[in-house]
Amino acid sequence: PALRSEAALFHLPALPRQTPLFIYGAGHVARALVPRLGGLGFEIFLVDIDQSRFPDRLDGAAQMLLAKSPETIALHAPEAAVHLVMTHSHALDEAICLQLLTRGDFAFLGLIGSKTKRARFVSRLGAAGIGPAMLDLLTCPIGIDEINGKSPAHVALSIAAQLAIWQELRDAEA
Repeated sequence: PALRSEAALFHLPALPRQTPLFIYGAGHVARALVPRLGGLGFEIFLVDIDQSRFPDRLDGAAQMLLAKSPETIALHAPEAAVHLVMTHSHALDEAICLQLLTRGDFAFLGLIGSKTKRARFVSRLGAAGIGPAMLDLLTCPIGIDEINGKSPAHVALSIAAQLAIWQELRDAEA
């Protein structure tokens, strides 16, 4: 958009809309992930139940949300947001996933874990009333297969790569 003044014409840059990305759990992987998401077009919200888990500095890369019930954040998150679930607790992970899958209006839902964790969650979430089509939208384990290191840095890089690939596929479909 252009603004006219008596002395000059200013062109303001149009900033592309950022996709809201909620990371539930501010542990080692989340702290390694946030810097790797820079420049990918996400507005990042780091959610945890314990203030002490947040990094000392985020340098504006993410907003910290302290929440006694992170599943409430999931309930009120904007439509078409990206959600990455990686808390310290399987029960909390399950509660967040249940909330998001019940809503069903997310763009991407990733859960950190193994194929065994996925099977356990699919069974429990299915018993809670989540249908097979919605359960198919749960990406677990998250990350690309080509990066399989277990350190927080490797896991974070793998997740960031998966999100970059997901963005490219989404944009190609649009």
